[in-house]
Amino acid sequence: MPKKIDQGATATIKLLRLFRILLADDSKHFLSDLAHTLNCSSQTVLRLMADIESEVKGNLETGIEKGKRYYRLTSYMAEQLDINAQELRFLSICTDLSSQYVPCHIKKRLTSSIFEMAIQLTAIADRDNIDKVEHFGIIKKGYIDYGPHFQTIHSIIRAMRKQSLLNITYKKVGERELNEYNYVPVRLVSMNNTLYTLGHYYDLKQHSFTHPICFLVHRIHSVESKGHRDGVESLPKIELKGMGLPIDDPKLYIIEFKDPKIIDFVSDRIWADKQKITFVDDKTMHLELISQSEKEVLSFINSFGPGNARLISATLVKEDES
Repeated sequence: MPKKIDQGATATIKLLRLFRILLADDSKHFLSDLAHTLNCSSQTVLRLMADIESEVKGNLETGIEKGKRYYRLTSYMAEQLDINAQELRFLSICTDLSSQYVPCHIKKRLTSSIFEMAIQLTAIADRDNIDKVEHFGIIKKGYIDYGPHFQTIHSIIRAMRKQSLLNITYKKVGERELNEYNYVPVRLVSMNNTLYTLGHYYDLKQHSFTHPICFLVHRIHSVESKGHRDGVESLPKIELKGMGLPIDDPKLYIIEFKDPKIIDFVSDRIWADKQKITFVDDKTMHLELISQSEKEVLSFINSFGPGNARLISATLVKEDES
């Protein structure tokens, strides 16, 4: 009897490795490539394929392409995970970039789960080659630890899903006293490394919404669910299109810049979904954008220092133009 090519691997191990390879993706796997990867003969691969076919029945596709036999398996694992390797890489990047908002113990759980999913999508033979290094990150400066506020965030998310009413106690910046508010949350948003919850103030007597309202998540002291609100008024939407939090009527702002370095800085970036950059001459640039936060626009202008940015005009726009 001829010696086995890979004497260290049992038939069971090779069968598992082969099944992992087939599960990794739904591309065509050629017989010669499988034999090379498993370090065994083509005859061994054929025997292993027969065992797999007896279990998966019609889920194993086989054929000939350019004179080479191939196999392709409908991936049960891919169907369960509903995710591919590229999407998993994107998910890993998002986890790294969100580290400033996520407590360390949750970040470790996310990283571990992503690693386990990567193993499920990868052949056992490549287990040691799975990338465990974080390539993306955030340089933290004066950031907020949201670990103690995760229960608040969960309560807000549950209320958003059900469009239910919340009663919160909130401490405004610069104030010592707590205030109570009844509101229905619509969105959780991040701006300048800070989380906000946007929603609508709800009048319990009139059973209606009165005005949009926003809160800093880390300054919410308590959250109490009031369940479904009375009344039939539909929940107004909150669109995130312009610069800053959407708390004012939308306006079209035109801002002028003349410093060359500031012009480069501003023109390199997107400041609003609807913006227009116009170079008036070699030394002057105009930025047009729509915003629902006059405070944020003025803060943006002042951030460049005296005389380096100037507000030319601010014009109200119709709702369908915003």
